Amino acid sequence: MVDWTASSAAIDAAAPDIAVFAASSIEQHGAHLPLCTDHLIATELSRLVAARLGAYLLPALPILSAWEHSHFRGTASLTGPTVLRVLRDIVRSLYEDGFRKVLLLNTHGGNWMVKPAAIELNRRYPDLMLVYGSGDILAYRGQRPVTGELHAGDGETSAVLACAPELVKPQAVDTVPAHTPASYLDYVGTRGVTPTGVWGRPSLADAEAGRRALDARSEQIARYATETFAALAELRASADGA
Repeated sequence: MVDWTASSAAIDAAAPDIAVFAASSIEQHGAHLPLCTDHLIATELSRLVAARLGAYLLPALPILSAWEHSHFRGTASLTGPTVLRVLRDIVRSLYEDGFRKVLLLNTHGGNWMVKPAAIELNRRYPDLMLVYGSGDILAYRGQRPVTGELHAGDGETSAVLACAPELVKPQAVDTVPAHTPASYLDYVGTRGVTPTGVWGRPSLADAEAGRRALDARSEQIARYATETFAALAELRASADGA
């Protein structure tokens, strides 16, 4: 793996054929977690994935779309069209730099423009393989299942305890809204559903569980990317030969 701290000469020497970057967010995560929670997780997860793939790692994008959290101070957002333009420009620059495989991780559910961006860019550049994957560490629960987990609960708190324990405050408040679909966040925002900004049980958080989740999720994502790049190459070769 080489990352953005390397020189251009070092990247030339390493000759990675995959570029990896993550879409994160700067948004509230209750009173116990920092606004940069998603960015911390994105940075660590993309580092682990890039190391497994031997890829070129770019820094995670800190500010994208977090409008559902906009009634909590400190949250910052871009509009959907702006997010799309940012993703277009980054991928175009990587493409012009010679990369034909790009993995885009998303660690924030509100970044809904990631999928249409991937669809558009794969159509715009027929020899590009832009694969997007969820960096949601809640996809990995380990041995301890958690119910009612959506935001700033057990999973994210455990991950931050693993990455930056000094940033976790003791003011964690377990909050699980009853009989409320996650889709309601699109209609009334986070504050309309949970005044604490928490949707989960951060009291169950554990640093070791967070590290296991990050390691396991990075392995899952790296395997998915490897298999998907190979499958897409085979499909395109078959189409070209038809």
